[in-house]
Amino acid sequence: MDDNKVYIDTNVIVSAKLEDEKQHNVSKYFIENIVLNPKVNRVFRFYTSIFTLPELASAIYRRTKDEDRAYSMLWRVLKTWSEYLTVLSPVIPKRYSRSTRKWIDHFISKLIKVAVEYGTPVMDSFHTLMLEEYNIDILITWNKKDFKNVCEKLKIEVLTPEEFFEKYIKQLPIEDHTPTKQHKP
Repeated sequence: MDDNKVYIDTNVIVSAKLEDEKQHNVSKYFIENIVLNPKVNRVFRFYTSIFTLPELASAIYRRTKDEDRAYSMLWRVLKTWSEYLTVLSPVIPKRYSRSTRKWIDHFISKLIKVAVEYGTPVMDSFHTLMLEEYNIDILITWNKKDFKNVCEKLKIEVLTPEEFFEKYIKQLPIEDHTPTKQHKP
C-alpha cells in the first residue's frame, strides 16, 4: 500500500450521525477518533464521494422526516470534516472539459460499464467508480458483501470500521487510540 487511501462508504457516515443506527457507537468512534484524528491522517488519507452527500441527506431525511435536520447535518459534516475527509468528484477528461453534455454522456457510459462489470446496484456503482478512478487502497463499509466482487477485482482491501481499527490503528504509535467501552469497536 503506497498512499494509504481509505474510502468511507455512506453507511458508515450515516451510522455515525444517527443515534438509532445499529452501528452508531462504533461508527461515531471511527469518524471522531480515527478519521478526524490529525495523527492518524499522517498515515492515512480518508475519502468519500460527492455521491455520498445526497445519499446522506436522503438517509437522514427518510429516518427523521425533518428536512432542516437533513440539511443541517449535511452542512455540519461538510464544514467540520473537510480538513480530514476529502470529497471526491468524478474525473473529467480534458477532452470533455468544455462540453457538459459530452462529459455527462461519457460519465453515464462509465457508470454503466462499472455496473455491468462489477454487478453493483446504482449507488454502489457511483462509489465503485470513485474507487476505480482514484486507486483507493482500503474501503470501509458495513456492507462488505456488497463490494466483495468489486474489491477482489480492483485489489482493494474491504474492512468494517472495527476491522480497520484492529488491523491498522492499534499498531500506530499514537496516544489515546484505545476506544472507551461505550465506543469500543
